[in-house]
Amino acid sequence: WYQSCWSLAVAPDDNVVMAGGVTGAVNFGGALLSGVSEDLFVAKFAPNGSHAWSRRFVSNDSQDGAAVFVAPDGHIFLAGAANFHGKSDVLKGILG
Repeated sequence: WYQSCWSLAVAPDDNVVMAGGVTGAVNFGGALLSGVSEDLFVAKFAPNGSHAWSRRFVSNDSQDGAAVFVAPDGHIFLAGAANFHGKSDVLKGILG
């Protein structure tokens, strides 16, 4: 079981966004996020450190968030690695 933050970014409004990988259950201050394997996560925190939101992208295979960037307009960009031999909700989480 582990939680690893691989990347942090500070948004123009001073919010902090972090991305990485997690196994087991994790809570960044919002709802408990559970999964079945090594999963990618993204979490956003207000300038005072309070939890804004967090998302775990669940898959039967491993995935990690390796880099996060917040554009001047506030859009969040994420890069990482994934093994998709089964079902994943990464695109659903991003697009839907």
